[in-house]
Parts: sequence; structure tokens; C-alpha cells
Amino acid sequence: MTFERVRGLVSVVIPCFCAFFFDFTPFKANGKRELYAYRTDGESAQKVKPDNNLDISRRGLHCNNLEEWLRIIAHFEVISTDRAHVMIAGVMLGKQIYYTPTNYHKLPGIAEFLIKEFNVSEKP
Repeated sequence: MTFERVRGLVSVVIPCFCAFFFDFTPFKANGKRELYAYRTDGESAQKVKPDNNLDISRRGLHCNNLEEWLRIIAHFEVISTDRAHVMIAGVMLGKQIYYTPTNYHKLPGIAEFLIKEFNVSEKP
């Protein structure tokens, strides 16, 4: 069934992300500095990215598997991103998250959901 067909049957705010049920405990670490993990693909709405930007979600660019990806996020205290999964992993690891909207509606919707429970805010 599509979302349109079930919309009237149930109250759906956000799809269930498996990441909310993952055990992040082995990856938790006290991080330092700020990670800039902005998209480098066509979904990015940012024309200029920080010189030290790491698009860690681009396959094979900065990490090769989930463990490496999570350890990179855990290594930092603050995460600035326009990637939904980086934002979710960051909040689950207890990081301060600053997000920047993309050309796609998903990120602000997820951020709105997360703001109630976690340390998430839009990048000024």
C-alpha cells in the first residue's frame, strides 16, 4: 500500500527508521570539534561547503562500512549536516546537531520530529 492509501487509516508522522532501534552503545565516544558532513551530490542546496567537509555517506569516499561511518560521527562533538542518516546517527550518539535543508523535503521533517527529544536545530 502507498502512503496515500493508508493516510486516512492511521496517524503517520514519520516512517519507522530502524536506526532508532539500533544499539549505538559500542560506538559512543566523547567527541571534539565539529564535523561538517554535507552532501556533495545534486540533492545539496548549498552552493559553498566548508573546506573540511566530509561527505561520509558517499560510498567509498571516506569510509567503507557502517562501523567506520559511525566511528567518524562518534569522534566529533558537533555535527553540521544536510544528510538525514548522519543527523539520526548523530542524535543517537548524543551529539549536538545542526542541519541545513536540502532540495528534498525529508530532512526538515525528520528534524522537526527529532527536535522534541534531541539536541537538533537548524544551522543559522
